[in-house]
Amino acid sequence: MKKNVFLELLRFLAATIIVGYHTKFVFHSGWIFVEFFFIISGFFAYKKVLQYKESGESFKDFPVKYTLKKMWRIFPYTFMSMILFVVFELREQLLNAGIKTIGRFALYFTENISLLNATGMIPKEVELGDGWVMSTMMMPILWYIIVLFVMLPVMMYLVYYLDEKIGLWLYIFLPMFLYGVLIMSTGTIDGFHYEMMIYPALCMRALAGLLLGALVYRVSIAFQKKISKKRSFVVVFGLIEILVYVFVACLASIENLRNEIIVIACFVLGLGLTLSGATFTSYVKGKVISFMGALSLPMYCVHMIVVEMKPDFSPYMVYLITICISIVMWCIVQGITFVSKKIKSNKEESK
Repeated sequence: MKKNVFLELLRFLAATIIVGYHTKFVFHSGWIFVEFFFIISGFFAYKKVLQYKESGESFKDFPVKYTLKKMWRIFPYTFMSMILFVVFELREQLLNAGIKTIGRFALYFTENISLLNATGMIPKEVELGDGWVMSTMMMPILWYIIVLFVMLPVMMYLVYYLDEKIGLWLYIFLPMFLYGVLIMSTGTIDGFHYEMMIYPALCMRALAGLLLGALVYRVSIAFQKKISKKRSFVVVFGLIEILVYVFVACLASIENLRNEIIVIACFVLGLGLTLSGATFTSYVKGKVISFMGALSLPMYCVHMIVVEMKPDFSPYMVYLITICISIVMWCIVQGITFVSKKIKSNKEESK
């Protein structure tokens, strides 16, 4: 399957909307676009599972290896963001709470970096020093990575063993059940309103989104077959695809969004059309757009640090700084990747 450049554009726009949400600018319910990224991850994980089934190889360790490989791609941006966060946080603690709090900071940072934050190992709102009350999650960027690391293998094992037996139930009714539990408990699916149950709530949210990714795969295959029957469908379904995304962006601008399930259904429909590769959006090309898509991950990793460092900045300035730092981070990663490949190729040639 060739790279879908329009999907890269959607990644960039989704990251932009999430930044807008955290800067309280226009997209007051932009947090819902995190579901967009869960669904995409689920789509590609499901596709990998199907490919592995066809190969006939042992599936025993594959989900864990696949997840670790995915985490390795995310790690450089996460690591650089953590360095920025630690420098900023230590500076703030030295200025406001004194050097005695540095030890406590190190302990709590260890809990976060071990992917154990929000598990309840350290209770919420515990005072760690004068003027410093511990929040549930020290590094906001980590929660997405934590739950993806935990739930992606779970989703892949479920898919591998239950796809042929209860596939439609698994990809429709189980996500509905998981979202339903969150909505009945807190009134929303975001999971952060679940008090001391934040960690399991976020895991439920992640699993639901990942399973919907498998549903999107099936929907995309159905659209592929349907659209190929008639040339005019390329335009008609392409227009529907664009309208769906515009509608979702409009819903994301509503304060206190309470129609999350409608938005998620739109994501399934829109991504089903996009990933079918059968509408006119599949003709979108350009290295610039692909580059914009590549910036979505560093944008997500770094934007909250920019917001916390300069809360008095305008949303436009936060966005500009986020883009600039993201470009620098991308260049660093690309540089390291190029050098490592060069070293590896030289070693192979010398053998």
